[in-house]
Amino acid sequence: MEHEAPGTGQIPPAAIVNSDLPDSSIRYGYPWLRDFIRRGTGLDLDESQVQSVARMADRKLIDLVDVAAEAATANGRATILPHDLPLTKGLRRVIEDVALLSHEIDLKPILVFLAGSGIRSRIDEATQGDMPRLMAALLVLSGRIVAVIEPANLSPVERLELVSRSTKDRPSNWELERAGRILDLTL
Repeated sequence: MEHEAPGTGQIPPAAIVNSDLPDSSIRYGYPWLRDFIRRGTGLDLDESQVQSVARMADRKLIDLVDVAAEAATANGRATILPHDLPLTKGLRRVIEDVALLSHEIDLKPILVFLAGSGIRSRIDEATQGDMPRLMAALLVLSGRIVAVIEPANLSPVERLELVSRSTKDRPSNWELERAGRILDLTL
């Protein structure tokens, strides 16, 4: 069996939507996710788009916990503590924004997801308590990146003018500006 890189391959769904499941299920429902992403990004996503954003957030949550597990091990611990999570300035800013959007994010779907994700490290209670906000921040961050990549306030003609390159290997100023905005969001 070939070893996969952390955060790749088959991923058990934490936030993957299923509107047929009752509210007490281990998954978030499509209406909740759609509304939450809309409040955090201004985007109106259909169900398949919400699923895509949720899958991205799931993968990144696993990546963050993988790196946190490595940090805990490097510090002689088997348990992940909050300071082991590699939270950049940009991600911390989004976490703060998310706190204003939703005070109650159910912890159970995240913990069930992490338990089934193949992560072997233990996660302390304080870190477990941070997981819902972190997952919510990753959902919002994914949507905000989409909004930067493809802004809704441009007409097709304006968009074409902004992305037109003088040569194929020379990005436009607008492309460079968007790259900077994405870096600001993430790092």
